[in-house]
Amino acid sequence: MDPTLLPALNEISTCQAAPTQDTMDKCNQVLDYVATHPLAVIQYRASDMILMTDTDAAYLVLPKAGSRITGHYYFTNRMDDYTQGIPMANGPVLTECKTLRSVVSSSAEAETGGTFANAQNCYTHETYS
Repeated sequence: MDPTLLPALNEISTCQAAPTQDTMDKCNQVLDYVATHPLAVIQYRASDMILMTDTDAAYLVLPKAGSRITGHYYFTNRMDDYTQGIPMANGPVLTECKTLRSVVSSSAEAETGGTFANAQNCYTHETYS
């Protein structure tokens, strides 16, 4: 699945209990996007298998003061040492997009919550793989 779709699907899912015309328009937009990009390909390369995560959070973007966190997990060939150039990103292992269950008071708190959730997820996947 294209990771750029997850925030849109997350937003649509928060409105599915009481859908509106706006919800229908968003569903049609996602379906149009998927129909115009039918040949999406994920490519994996052999590497040293270092698990990396890009974390992001969006503060108060959902109904009822909700915030969204995302995590994009992938393998790379080395840690982020940009003096040696940009590390080679491998195909994604997991991309998550979740709504924070608690109401946060700032964007920094949302980012911290996202970082914590993604770190827990990395530890869980590394431990039980």
